[in-house]
Amino acid sequence: MNRRLFLGQSTALALLAGLPTIGSANLKNAHIVVVGGGYGGATAAKYLRLFSNNTAKVTLIEPNSSFMSCPFLI
Repeated sequence: MNRRLFLGQSTALALLAGLPTIGSANLKNAHIVVVGGGYGGATAAKYLRLFSNNTAKVTLIEPNSSFMSCPFLI
C-alpha cells in the first residue's frame, strides 16, 4: 500500500463514517471538492453526492485522465 492509497482510503472512510450524523440538510447547496480519484476519492465523491440527495455539487480532481482497477489480480 502506498501513501496515496492509504490517505485516500482513510479520508473516504472518515467522511463516510461521519456523514450519517451530519445529516443531508447540511449538504444542501454545498460545493464539495474531493482531491484524488483513486478508490477512496471516487467512493467519497459518489457517496457525498448520494447522501445529499443530489443537491450538493461535488467536484473530483484527479491529474490522470484514466484509472485502471485490477482488484482481483492478486
